[in-house]
Amino acid sequence: MRFRRKSPEDEEFQLGAVALSKKDSAKAARHFRKALSINPNHVDSLVGLGIALSTMNAQPDIEALQRSIEEFDKALAIKKKNPIAWYNRGLSFFKMGKFEKAIESFRMALKYNQKFSIVWAYLGEAYYHVGNYDEASFCASRAIKLNPTLTEKVSSWYTEMQKKINKE
Repeated sequence: MRFRRKSPEDEEFQLGAVALSKKDSAKAARHFRKALSINPNHVDSLVGLGIALSTMNAQPDIEALQRSIEEFDKALAIKKKNPIAWYNRGLSFFKMGKFEKAIESFRMALKYNQKFSIVWAYLGEAYYHVGNYDEASFCASRAIKLNPTLTEKVSSWYTEMQKKINKE
């Protein structure tokens, strides 16, 4: 049996993914950039770099989030049907408070993976922030149905939404 050796960009991607899993975003970004210097169209490294940029600091700055969106956009230009890239793009917009843009990205992620439970949770929260409580409620129930462990995440904003609805 012969084993195929991984390409240099795949090896760098793997190192970046390990660093990212250890919450070392700076090291991950270095590995993803090295992979991209070998192959600028390495989609997984573009997505990984976007994630690393958006998680680099405890409070990501707008500039870092904007750069992360640019990386997700590059990945999506190569592979549009990438729910991970769409989700993370939406998450960057969400962190920036651009909820309408986040909603667009989250909906695209769900177009390619209807069972992506965390996306349903964030989509619901984004709808909550723009005042669309019916959609927010639907998304919350969908997230919890797909993954009951999301109940705590959803309840944090869902309870506030119910209070607002009861006041109206």
